[in-house]
Amino acid sequence: GYYGIHWAIEKGFDYIVQKLIEHGANVNIRARDGRNTVPLDHAKNHKQWAIEKMLLDAGATSMRHEREIIRKKIDF
Repeated sequence: GYYGIHWAIEKGFDYIVQKLIEHGANVNIRARDGRNTVPLDHAKNHKQWAIEKMLLDAGATSMRHEREIIRKKIDF
């Protein structure tokens, strides 16, 4: 299932996402949705551009970014 941050993102509740971030929510937590969706990817999927910026400013990473880092480590 989704965590609170995922639900707030999906509904476009940017003020709730901001409060969650301010109170220490994990901006890289993976949903238990079979795809392990992280909040940044969830925001992109739901076209929540303001929330995407909030998450990036808070240090969020995407699954694609994480895979690129792993690939670079393997290549060395």
